[in-house]
Amino acid sequence: MEHLTTKTREKLEEIKEILISEKVKGNSLFDGRTGELLFLFHYYYYVDQQEKVLSFAYHLMNEVFESLSNEHFSFSSGYAGIGWFLEYCTEKNWLEINTNEVLEDVDKMVYQLSIYELQKGNYDFLHGAMGGGLYFLSRSGSPLREAFMEALVLGLEEIAEEESCFVKWPFYNFSERTRDLKTFNLGMSHGIPSIVAFLSLLSKEGIHEDVCYRLAKKAIDFIESNEIDFNQFNCHFPNSIREGVFQKSRLAWCYGDLGLTCGLYHFSNSDKNQQSLLSKKIQKILDNNADRRNLLKNKVWDAGLCHGASGIAHIFNKMYKRIGKNQYREAAEYWLKQTLLFASFDDGLAGFKAYDSVKDIHYNNRGFLEGISGIGLALISFLKREELDWDRALLIS
Repeated sequence: MEHLTTKTREKLEEIKEILISEKVKGNSLFDGRTGELLFLFHYYYYVDQQEKVLSFAYHLMNEVFESLSNEHFSFSSGYAGIGWFLEYCTEKNWLEINTNEVLEDVDKMVYQLSIYELQKGNYDFLHGAMGGGLYFLSRSGSPLREAFMEALVLGLEEIAEEESCFVKWPFYNFSERTRDLKTFNLGMSHGIPSIVAFLSLLSKEGIHEDVCYRLAKKAIDFIESNEIDFNQFNCHFPNSIREGVFQKSRLAWCYGDLGLTCGLYHFSNSDKNQQSLLSKKIQKILDNNADRRNLLKNKVWDAGLCHGASGIAHIFNKMYKRIGKNQYREAAEYWLKQTLLFASFDDGLAGFKAYDSVKDIHYNNRGFLEGISGIGLALISFLKREELDWDRALLIS
């Protein structure tokens, strides 16, 4: 383990040097400079307090805010994610700013556009209405927060398909900007588990607690009704369901059992009556997934957080810290080693390249979701005994 820790620190040093040596365009949280800032602040406060890192981070942040103009509203690529980052850093006392003044206009824009998207069925937390929800969840000082949360919860209730036992939301295809009424997505990145996680966070805070609890509980019942045979399909839950036909899932945060368990965990953490039962369910899913080690069979083609080795490693590391089961620590260490092994490209960033499965190419990516900023944050979390919560942005914390 000491050797692995040394290798992790060395790789973090490489990532840090790359991110402070060259500036790029693009301001988003998931694929731009705000995601790089999230890494740099964590590196400074949790790894090595090098003044050049903090100085660069402040300078880069000023450049980001001076260049904001035609950003999208969304959490992944626009103002909601950037605003969330400001609140996160202010909460940590890393920034001293009045976010209520700075984000006043952002509040109005995120409110209006999130509800507009929700009315079309776009609940997606990366690209749609729930991204506004994550933003306002962080905006405790906003005068619009209460009204927005009410509109969002009631809007989610309105677009849901609710039956006596289940509730489900048809998939919104954000690429085609259409609602697919026959498909139900079970991935954390774009599907029903993200709604469960978000509603559970609201319920735990006492925000529209009864409605949030009912919707989340019945959504979990729907998810569990679609569990498949792990021994036959090498996963507990499919990516999605369309007219009774399903796609078996990969091992990843974005799609598959691991991301889904994060949604279940949020609900169990918000409801003490369900905690014991769901805890057993979560552990059964994690136990089986901890033994999935075949990269090709599990579609693990790079090191990124979204669908790569560092995301898998991070979730097992997080669950080990929460549950304390050595099987999860061993799985986390295995996937940490795989993460470091993916740093094999001479022309990569710290050796890493992201993989585009559509184009079948590897490419350099500095970002949070698929690039070295996110990989670096997962590596930092391995160095700390306590749970870091930067992964609130992924609905893991």
